[in-house]
Amino acid sequence: MTVCALLLASPVESPGGSRYVRRVALAALAALCRPVIAAGPGISGDLAALPVDVIEDGSIRCVLELALTMTPHLDAALLLRADQSRVTAMAISRLCSAFRDSHAAIAEAAYDGTIALPALFARSVFADLLALPPESGVKPVFAAHAPNVITIPWPQLGSQIESAEEYALLRES
Repeated sequence: MTVCALLLASPVESPGGSRYVRRVALAALAALCRPVIAAGPGISGDLAALPVDVIEDGSIRCVLELALTMTPHLDAALLLRADQSRVTAMAISRLCSAFRDSHAAIAEAAYDGTIALPALFARSVFADLLALPPESGVKPVFAAHAPNVITIPWPQLGSQIESAEEYALLRES
């Protein structure tokens, strides 16, 4: 299964956001996602020397179009927020395995009572993602495909890192 990873960085930085984009990109690369594309302003320096394509326009449409141009035979797209400090290669691989085994159109993460990104979208859903308005999130796509969505518990995503000390401990792990 060929899966690209699309990292979406917010123009408004969340606590620690710029520090985590590299970690999230490394997790996607270690989980064998190809290509990995990061979108958002001011993140290219954080991704220096990594095999990650960076674009300034953070819309889902732009990053997915680039991924399809680079790898026309994509089976699925993994959308991630670049500020999620607890994303690991193992968790991405678990999401991909559940997605592949279920034959669902979408596999979404669930944490802290929220269903959101990271989420994996089958190629059959790409047209809906490409049709989203530039500033829109993916909730309309989740809703449109609700009968064909699986939810994967990912409780560690609910705890974000807020201090320099917590960040140092995370880097050591």
